[in-house]
Amino acid sequence: MLIAQEKHLKILEEVISLPTAPFQEQKVVEYIHTFAKNHGLAVTQDPYGNQCLEYKHEPAAKALGFLAHMDHPGFVIEGIEQSYLKLRGLGGIVIPEKGDKLRLFADGKETLVTVVEVRQEQLQNSKATYLLTEGYLPEKIEGFAMYTLDPYRLEGNIVHSRAIDDLAGCAALLALMCILSEQKPKAHIYLFFSRAEETGFIGTCAMALNHTLPADVPIITLEASKEIPNAIQGSGVVVRLGDKSGMFDGETTSFLLNTASSLAAQETQFRYQKAILDGGTCESSVLYAFGYQTTGMAVPLGNYHNNGSSGKAECEYIHKEDWLNMVNLLWETVMQNEKRTSWKETKKEGFALRYQEHSHRLASLPISDKSKAKSC
Repeated sequence: MLIAQEKHLKILEEVISLPTAPFQEQKVVEYIHTFAKNHGLAVTQDPYGNQCLEYKHEPAAKALGFLAHMDHPGFVIEGIEQSYLKLRGLGGIVIPEKGDKLRLFADGKETLVTVVEVRQEQLQNSKATYLLTEGYLPEKIEGFAMYTLDPYRLEGNIVHSRAIDDLAGCAALLALMCILSEQKPKAHIYLFFSRAEETGFIGTCAMALNHTLPADVPIITLEASKEIPNAIQGSGVVVRLGDKSGMFDGETTSFLLNTASSLAAQETQFRYQKAILDGGTCESSVLYAFGYQTTGMAVPLGNYHNNGSSGKAECEYIHKEDWLNMVNLLWETVMQNEKRTSWKETKKEGFALRYQEHSHRLASLPISDKSKAKSC
């Protein structure tokens, strides 16, 4: 069943309009808590600021988890230097130039600041970009800045925003939360929202290393991932077979792929793609490295990390139907989870049956001394 509706696009609009940056996800967290409260559900927070919503309606034997990250590349306040505000770029940023404007979020308000100096410094394990800006010195040395791009703009079927990666994934999980509260299916679902993915999966590592993720629950990550030739906008949500780092868990990937294929056979308007999205690494690789059953889904993203064709920072963009189909696939995955079986066991049974059918044909082959084979 296709359950995503136009009303869910309002959630997308509101979430991708929120200001965020690595380690500065407060506004997203506040929105999640308010949204959950309005739908009669509670959100818990682990010691590292990652958020979790658990939906449980008995009887439901099998649990399933979904995960998206709440940050986007940005510039965090480092301090004051020579009466200028010092910012550090975190994540895959487009480096501003002297004279560029940034939108500063500090002291509970938004202010425009101007870049007066850009410099890069070699740290122990990486190269850091620092900016000196003028126009406002906050009372508290905390906050962050983003590019002066549109928070939200819809042109036809294309959604533009300064921060689609991965607020679009968060919005899809909240749309699923809305549907769960309305439909009340018999299911056991976890929705996870992680921090600081753009700086090396810091929030995800915290959950995995400190066991705040349930170890026996398959987790499907959501992303807005760089568009590639075999995963294009307008052709549907992408079942992510792997990323730049490698392939994901076969069991969970097979389940998601079979669910998408079954839904497409039932509903001609549902569209999906399958691909190894190797434009970057996602949280599924982190979870897989720590021993979790995991796979991913994504919507193809234009201007990945605000890298526009002009060489300047530009809005990211996605196709709205791809996002709606992501929500449809989330719901169908919830509906099919109780029927989820072991991919290995299913395949093993099939191979064994085929073997039994033809095993009598196997025997030692006669070898003739009259072979005409020649030696090298």
